[in-house]
Amino acid sequence: MELTGFTEEQLTVRDAISAITAKFPNTYWQECDQNERDPKEFHAAIAKDGWLGIALPEALGGAGLGISEATMMMQTITQSGAGMAGAQAIHANVYATQPLAKFGTKEQLEETIPKIINGTWRTCFGVTEPNTGLETLKLKTTATKNASGDSYSVTGQKIWITCAQVASKMILLARTTPVEEVKRSTHGLSMFCIDLDRKKPGLDMRKIKKMGGRAVDANEVFFDNYQIPANTLVGEENEGFRIILHGMNAERCLLAGEALGLGYAALERATQYANDRVVFGRPIGQNQGIAHPLADAYMKLEAAKLATYHAARLYDVSRTDSSIPFHSVGVACNSAKYLAAEAAFTACERAVLTHGGMGYAMEYDVERYLRECLVPRIAPCDVSRPCTLCSRAGAECLPATTSRWRVYRHGQHSTSEPHSKRPRTAPPDASGDSSEQAQICHAGTDHAPDQPTDSVPATDGGLNKANNPIWNSSSTLSLVNGAFQLHNVATPRDPIMDAIPGGAMQDIVGENSEIRNKEAVEPGVRPPCGTGTRSRTLRPMPPLVYPSPPALEELRSLLPPYEAAELLVDTYFDRVHWFMLIFQQDNFRQNWPQLYKTHSDRAGEDCNDLGFLSTFLMVIAIGAHYVGPYRQCLLARHDVQPETLKQCIFKAIKSSLLDIISVGSLEVVQTCILLGTYYLFHGAPRLAWPVCGCGLRVAQSLNLHRNVDKDLSLIPIERNENETRKRCWWAIYEIETFCSMSYGYPHSIKDADCDVEPLNPSAKLGNAPSPVSFDEPLRCETTLLSYKYYMSKLSVLTKAVLSELYGIGPGLVNNNRPSGETGSSLRAVVMKVASLDARLRNWRADIPPKLRWETLASTRVSYSSQDEFDQDIGASGVRFDNHIYHLQALALKLAYENTIILTHRPLLSYKLVTKADEKLDDITRLGTIQESPFLRSMRACHDAGMSLSELVNSPVLDLVSETYAAAFVSIHTFTAGVALGILSSIEPLTPQAQEAKVGLHRLMSLQAKLKPRSPLATQGLDILQRLTKLALDKELSMMLDVSKPIRWSEPQSGVDVDVSAVQTGTLSPKQNSSGQHPRRSSHDAAVAAMQTDRQSIMFDSRDTQGTETQEETPDPNSLGNFTDFQYVEDASVSAALYDFDQVLSTYVNSSWADPDPLAMDTSHAQTLHDEGFSMLEQTWIWGPDTLPFHD
Repeated sequence: MELTGFTEEQLTVRDAISAITAKFPNTYWQECDQNERDPKEFHAAIAKDGWLGIALPEALGGAGLGISEATMMMQTITQSGAGMAGAQAIHANVYATQPLAKFGTKEQLEETIPKIINGTWRTCFGVTEPNTGLETLKLKTTATKNASGDSYSVTGQKIWITCAQVASKMILLARTTPVEEVKRSTHGLSMFCIDLDRKKPGLDMRKIKKMGGRAVDANEVFFDNYQIPANTLVGEENEGFRIILHGMNAERCLLAGEALGLGYAALERATQYANDRVVFGRPIGQNQGIAHPLADAYMKLEAAKLATYHAARLYDVSRTDSSIPFHSVGVACNSAKYLAAEAAFTACERAVLTHGGMGYAMEYDVERYLRECLVPRIAPCDVSRPCTLCSRAGAECLPATTSRWRVYRHGQHSTSEPHSKRPRTAPPDASGDSSEQAQICHAGTDHAPDQPTDSVPATDGGLNKANNPIWNSSSTLSLVNGAFQLHNVATPRDPIMDAIPGGAMQDIVGENSEIRNKEAVEPGVRPPCGTGTRSRTLRPMPPLVYPSPPALEELRSLLPPYEAAELLVDTYFDRVHWFMLIFQQDNFRQNWPQLYKTHSDRAGEDCNDLGFLSTFLMVIAIGAHYVGPYRQCLLARHDVQPETLKQCIFKAIKSSLLDIISVGSLEVVQTCILLGTYYLFHGAPRLAWPVCGCGLRVAQSLNLHRNVDKDLSLIPIERNENETRKRCWWAIYEIETFCSMSYGYPHSIKDADCDVEPLNPSAKLGNAPSPVSFDEPLRCETTLLSYKYYMSKLSVLTKAVLSELYGIGPGLVNNNRPSGETGSSLRAVVMKVASLDARLRNWRADIPPKLRWETLASTRVSYSSQDEFDQDIGASGVRFDNHIYHLQALALKLAYENTIILTHRPLLSYKLVTKADEKLDDITRLGTIQESPFLRSMRACHDAGMSLSELVNSPVLDLVSETYAAAFVSIHTFTAGVALGILSSIEPLTPQAQEAKVGLHRLMSLQAKLKPRSPLATQGLDILQRLTKLALDKELSMMLDVSKPIRWSEPQSGVDVDVSAVQTGTLSPKQNSSGQHPRRSSHDAAVAAMQTDRQSIMFDSRDTQGTETQEETPDPNSLGNFTDFQYVEDASVSAALYDFDQVLSTYVNSSWADPDPLAMDTSHAQTLHDEGFSMLEQTWIWGPDTLPFHD
C-alpha cells in the first residue's frame, strides 16, 4: 500500500498496531477460525496498550485521536492477516462507544468507559432485529418503564449481535413509545447501556453458524421481561435514534478501513504466490492474464483508500467545524464504505483465482479472506439493492425484487386525489425520516402501497406520501436514466443533458448562498429496480442556465456606496421585514457585504450569484421607497437619491428578469416575492401576479412545497436552511391567496401536492419542535415569527373559503364545484358558511395576547411620531419588538375581518320571507327572522366593517403608513368600506344604515390618512366617496317622497332588536353597557348557524319534492319554525349592488377622461392606467356572478 499522504499520527498508529499483530501469526487466526474460538488474547493485547480508546476523549482515558487514526488501526489489523475476525473482536468497542461518550451521564462514563478501554468489559451493539431488517424505525423490541419508575422491562429479539457471548455490556436500541403513538417516526426509540447478565431471568442467546469470521460469535439475543435499571438510559427517552446516529458514519469509516486491509492482504498473498509459482519456465505473474487483474484490483484499492481517509478526515473535522454539512459527511462515509467493500471483494476473488486450486486450501488464507470480505458488502447494507449501497447517500436501501427497470405506475398515486397529468416532484420520505436516517441503511422504510404514514400534511387534502414514488419516471430523463442503467453505465451528466426535459436535475451545486458548497443532488429519477419508495433528502434544484454576464455586470453597476447600502438595508428591516419575513435577517446581514469585495476577490463569492445580487438590490430599492426625511439627508451625503436609485433598480431587474429566473435558486424566489409584492402593494396587481407566479414555479421546482428531512436538531445549518425554505413557500402561498381573495385571480396551488410544515415560531430559540401541521397547537412562547405562522394558517382558511364558496382553485372551472358535491344548492352554501365561520373564529381565539389587537389597541405606541421612528436606524430591543407586535396585530386583525366579509358575502343577497298562504304573529316572525342565516351573514359583514372603522383613531395608523403594510391596510379597509356602503344602501333610513354610514365615514378618513403613501388608498377613497354620495342621494330621495310610507320588514344589521319594534313597525339597536354593539361569540355563531343549516335542509327537501334526502331531523323545541318561510333573492340588496356597479362604471369613465388627481403623481399615474384599476378588481366579490347556485 502506498503510504504517501498519511499524517504522522496515522503512521505512528500503523507502526504500533503492526508491532502487536506481529505476535499473532496466520496460524493463530487459522486455528481460531477453524475451531470457532474467540481471539481473546488478541483483544487483551490491543486493550493492554489502550488502543480500544483510540477515538475517545483523553478526559475519559482515551487517546484523544480521531476516526482517521481509528480507521488506520482497523485496516492494519485486517491487513496483518487477522482478517475480519480480528477486526470484529474490537470493532464495536471502538464505534459503539462514540454515542455513549457523547450523550452518557457522568456516572455512566466513569463506570463504563475505563473498563471498556482496559479490556475488562467487552461491548456489543444491539440494534438489528429479524422482523424489521433495515427498518430501524420499526424496531419491535420494547423497553417498558415499570410502575416504580426505577427500571425498565425489555422484551424482544435481536439478531446478528457480534460478540454477545463474551460481552459484558450491550448498547441497546429499544422502543419506549409505541410507533402508533409517536408524531414522528424517528421518535419513540431509546438507547440503553445495559449489563448482559446471563444468570438473570429473561435473557437468552443462540449462536449463529456462519460462513466467515467464525472466530467471533454472532448471535440471536432474546429478551423476555429482562429487567434493566432506569439509569442505564443514555440521553433522553425517545431520542435514541438521533443519539445512535452519532456512531453510524464512524462505523462506515471503520468498515471501509477493514475492507481495505483485507483487500491489501489478499493481494499481498496473491502477488507473492504469482512470483513464486513457476509454470512453463517462468513465474505466472509475468503473464498478463494474471498481472493485469491484480494491478486492476490494486488500483481499485488505492482509489477506495483515498475515499476512505477523506471520509474519515471529514468526519473528524465536522465535529468541530459546523460549516461542514452532515449530508456531506454521510455522502463521503457511505461512498467510502461501498468503494472499499467492492475493491476488497475484487482483490480477494482475484487472489483466489491467482492461486488456482491452491486458493481453495485453508493454509493459503485467501479462501478465508474471500469468505470474510462479504461482511462489508452485506453489513450494514447490501450492494444487491437498488441504491447501490447508498453511494449517493440520499437514498434508502430497498430489496431487489426484479432486475427489470420499471416505469412509474399510475396505481401508485394517492387514492385521496385524482391523477394529475403534470409530473409529480419528490415528496419527502414516506416515514418522515430525518436526513441522518437517509444516510444510513439501518434506518430503512419499505412501506407497502397502502400503508398509512404518521406525517400530517400542513394543508387540507394532504399528500399521501406512502403511495407516491420519490421521483416519477414520466420525464424524458427518467427514461434515459433507465436505459443507461440497463447496461450498468452511469447516466451522462450536465451539461450534456441540460436541454433534455428533466435534465436540469443533475449533480450541480445550486446557487443558494445558504447551502452552497454542499454535495450535489441525485438525478431526479427512480431507482432502476425495486418497489416501494426511497428516502432521500429534498434539495434545491440546480440552475436552469448559467447566469448571464451582462446581467451580472448591469446589476453590479447599480450597487450604491457601502454606507448608503447599509442604511437602506437597515430601513428595509425597520419598515418591511416584519411584514414579509422571507429570509433570516442574521444570514442576510452577514452575506450582503460580500457583494462589495474587490473584483479580484469575487470568484466564487455572492457577487457572482445573480439570484442573491438581485435579492439584495430589491431589498435596498424597497428600503429606498420608505426612507424618511432624516434618512434622505443621510443618503444625500453619499450622493444617493432614493427615488432615482429605486427606479434604476426596478428598471434593471425588470429587464434582467428572465436571466434572474433562469438561475432557479432560493434567492430567485425571494426576488420574485419582493418584486411582486412591491407591485401588488403599489397599484399594479396585474403585473404583480405573474411575477409572483414565476416565483411560485421556481419554488415548486426547488420542492419548497414539500417537506424535507425532519429531526435536524443536530445540524443547525440545515435547520436554518429548512426554515428559510418554509418562509419562502408560505410567503408565496400568502401572496397567491391574497391575490385570489382581493382580485378574484385563480389560485394555482393545489393543497394535495403540498406537505410542507408550518413555520416554527421558535426556530431561533431552538426550545420547541416545529409544528407538524396547523392542527397541532403551538407549544412555544410568542415571537416576532409567530405572526407569520398565524397569517399562513389564515391563508389556508381563506383558500378554503375561495375554493368552497367561490369555486376559485385548481380543478374548479367557472365556479362549478367538483362532481358529487352538493355545493350547487343554497342549503349547502349555508352549511359551508357556518362551518368556515366557526373555523375562522377558532383561529381568532388561538391568537396569543401579544398579537391580539383587542389587547394592544389601548396600549401606548412605541414611537410618538414618524420622525422619531425615522431616526431610530437599525432599531432593535424591547421597544422595537413591541412596535412590531403592534403592527403585526393590526395586520392579523385586518386580514381576519376581511376574510369574515369574504365568507359571508354569498348569503347577503337572500332573505327569508313568509309564504303567501301563511299568517304569523309578530313574535314568531321576529324569532324566526333573527335565526336566519342570511341575516346572520349580514350582521357578520356589518360587524366586521364597523370593527375595522374603529381603527381610524389608533395612533399606530400614523406609523403603519410608513411601512410596507400601508397598502395592505388600504386594501382591507376599502373592502370593509364597500361592505358598509352597500349595507347602508339597502334600507337607507334605518338606524342600522345610519350606523353603517358612520363606519363608512371613519374608513374614508382612514383612506385619506394613507393616501400620501398608497395609490390604492387614493383610488379607494375616490370610490368610497362616490358610493357614499349615491347612498345619500337614495336616502334623500326616500325622504322627499312623502307619498310612500317608510317601513322595513326585517332588521338588517348586527344589533339586537327590541320585540316591541315589530309591533310599531320600527326597529332600533340595543347596545351593551359599554355603548358598543356586541358581537356574537364563535361558539354561539357556529351553533346557531348549524341549527339554521339543519332547518334549511329540511325546508329545502320539501321544496325540491324529495330530490334531496333529509339526513337529520332538528329538535322543534330548540329551533324557529322555518316551515312557514322561504328564501328569495333580496331585492334591496340587489338594488344596492346595482348602484355600486354604477359607481364603478362612472369611476372608470371619469378616470380615463380625466385621470387627475392621480395624473399629478408621476410615480403612480402611468402604472395605474397601464395595469388597470386595482381597486376595481378588488370589488369582484360584489358582482352578480358570485351568487351561489341553488335548487
